Amino acid sequence: MRIPPKPPPTIRIVFVDIKKTGYNKKMINYLSAINPENIAGKTCLLRVDLNINTKTKEEMYRLDSTIPTIRFLQKLGCRIHIISHRGRPEGKDKKLSLRPFAKLLAKKVGSKVGFFPYCNPERREVQTKTQIVLFENLRFDFREEANDINFAKELAGLGDIYINDAFAVSHRENASVCAITKFLPFYGGLLLEKEIEHLERAVKTYEPPLTLILGGIKIKDKGDIIKYFKEKANTILIGGGLANTFLKARGEDVKNSIVDEVKDIKDYLLYNNILLPEDIKFHDNKILDIGPKTIQKFANIISESKTIIWSGPIGMFEKHGYEKGTKGVWQAIIKNKTAFSLVGGGETTASIKLVSDFGFRISDLRNLYISTGGGAMLDYLSGKTLPGITALNK
Repeated sequence: MRIPPKPPPTIRIVFVDIKKTGYNKKMINYLSAINPENIAGKTCLLRVDLNINTKTKEEMYRLDSTIPTIRFLQKLGCRIHIISHRGRPEGKDKKLSLRPFAKLLAKKVGSKVGFFPYCNPERREVQTKTQIVLFENLRFDFREEANDINFAKELAGLGDIYINDAFAVSHRENASVCAITKFLPFYGGLLLEKEIEHLERAVKTYEPPLTLILGGIKIKDKGDIIKYFKEKANTILIGGGLANTFLKARGEDVKNSIVDEVKDIKDYLLYNNILLPEDIKFHDNKILDIGPKTIQKFANIISESKTIIWSGPIGMFEKHGYEKGTKGVWQAIIKNKTAFSLVGGGETTASIKLVSDFGFRISDLRNLYISTGGGAMLDYLSGKTLPGITALNK
């Protein structure tokens, strides 16, 4: 099917509801609770998240996380049509094709996976004999990100039912996440259910003391979660480039360090549960990591916590000698065997990979959950409504 010509760019304003999340497990139809007879033998349109770098172990973990849903459907004799996006292509881009994932998925599910070079063909065009078919990058069609109703209708023609197992993109108002639910019976996948279960534990049923650990660079990405946890968190530990902005606002000399210009930054300094670094490490007049005193203080607080939430590297972990802050935080988390720990964000998981045996830690620590979401996790924890989850509400 040919993609229609791209129209002139327009400004699209989306108003986000920042009210408290109200996703009730009973309000979403999950695969785990369904009568198998209702979907056995049907064609399932499965939305997953393949927006990953196949060369990195921590991102392959995100792919592995959706395999249980695929196997669940395999056992029921369902035909599985998998759709996803990858990157931010401008039209078709071979480098961002999903074709390589067909072989990767085949190895993991123990079955051949067909590949179709379009993301929205007519169903009768899909003549592969395989039980599982992967379709091309959804974002090769500009209508995906526009939440286009006609594109969603075309996608709906590929299945009898729709399953969202892509929590990581559920904060995006895209056609394959939102508009699609207008045309097919819909369900939440096993991974999506698992994500919400753990996020709800961190937001609503957490055990104090709760410690929120935030790194990264831009405060605009973390400002809402700081505000949301102002009363919930016993301590908010600030590191990474985020700390530079706070330290400068407090009057500290950060030299040539990267800072984020925010008008209301001084308001955050009034929060009595925010803890900033007391010693820092410079390189070429730029702050690249927290110092040993801060690492120890952070570790002590983490060791006494019952709930831990971490998003964002604590320093420039990619540069040798400046990964100690991130490593110190991670080691403190895995040493605390009694706390429930929630970790998320692409940069965060990448930093963990560089300072530890990522795969071993994931399987070894049963009380630790690594979310596949970055922005989606932050939005959920900030109390925002995620369009993709709202679309699944009965």
